[in-house]
Amino acid sequence: MTEEYLQKNQHGEKIVAENKMSSMPINKLLFSMSLPTIIALLVQAMYNIVDSYFVAQIGNGQDALTAVGLAFPIQLVMISGSVGLSIGVSALISRKLGEKDKKGAALVGEHGFLLGIWLYVIFFILGILLSKFFIGLFTDNSTVIAYGSDYLKIIMVFSFGMIFAQACIGILQGTGSMINSMVTQLIGAVINIILNPILIFGLFGFPAMEVKGAAFATIIGQIISMIYALIIVLKGKKHLQLNIKNFKYCKETTIDILKIGLPAAIMQGLSSVMLGGINFILAAFSEAAVAVFSIYFKIQSIIIMPVIGLGQGVMPIVGFNYGAKNKERITKTVKLGAIAAVIFMTLGTIIFQIFPEQMLMVFNANEEML
Repeated sequence: MTEEYLQKNQHGEKIVAENKMSSMPINKLLFSMSLPTIIALLVQAMYNIVDSYFVAQIGNGQDALTAVGLAFPIQLVMISGSVGLSIGVSALISRKLGEKDKKGAALVGEHGFLLGIWLYVIFFILGILLSKFFIGLFTDNSTVIAYGSDYLKIIMVFSFGMIFAQACIGILQGTGSMINSMVTQLIGAVINIILNPILIFGLFGFPAMEVKGAAFATIIGQIISMIYALIIVLKGKKHLQLNIKNFKYCKETTIDILKIGLPAAIMQGLSSVMLGGINFILAAFSEAAVAVFSIYFKIQSIIIMPVIGLGQGVMPIVGFNYGAKNKERITKTVKLGAIAAVIFMTLGTIIFQIFPEQMLMVFNANEEML
């Protein structure tokens, strides 16, 4: 069940309110719900940047950066699909809990795992069949194609770690357990950051795998993150009591998750379409242009991620109060979230206008890239 919120009565004694989603002041609630996710997403953004930083040290730097940049649109589609699943599960669980329907909330969590299996099968097949073809659409440089196709195939074939970790995160966020959600994401990010230089350059007796090493560091972090999240969700007594063994498929539940999750996935996936389109245009000018855009896109995620984390904090509050038919708290949450988002993005715009050259130099940028 969702976390309880301690209040004090008129005598100063602590009492347990019905639920923090319906009782805690909106500004304090939104902060407590968003901050763990913002921290986790910022660390994830950092490990994308760390990937690029270490990859930039391979060979001339530009080929490896270009390869990872060309693979990134597909990686973004995968992230969008799994995050869309997480959002659908989270919002629907919080709504069911707001309606006092714990069995319905548990059923949503179980269907989240089923949808995760379907999503993984799609990514696995596409990874096997289309990785080399996709990279070859943008370049005829054999080194870039080899780097890019290897990287893409590894992260797609082993994408189950990311997908099921996100399904668990949706369950945790839907029940208001933002701390465990944050820890799940931090585990994967920190392991990725640690393993990147070890597997890319072959430290401590490991073979030097170059770009493949970056891909393996990513999927190992995701799988360990998934294992932690599964233990919390399936064994934890404070969360939904899922009954996977006696699972019964419900078409309506699947549709309800997709109604929420699919638009969110498409909205985020449109960034991938944009990214792929711009890469296609830039590749006609030079590979340096693709490398620069790849760097920019990952750095700007440091500004974008707090807003996404804010949205993931808003979602369960809105979902719960929608189920509880509390329109006033929904309106306050959305307004406060929108104001905070505008402030984040304004600060980001100022930073990018003032320090573009300094940010590029972090990635060993050559004169053409500058």
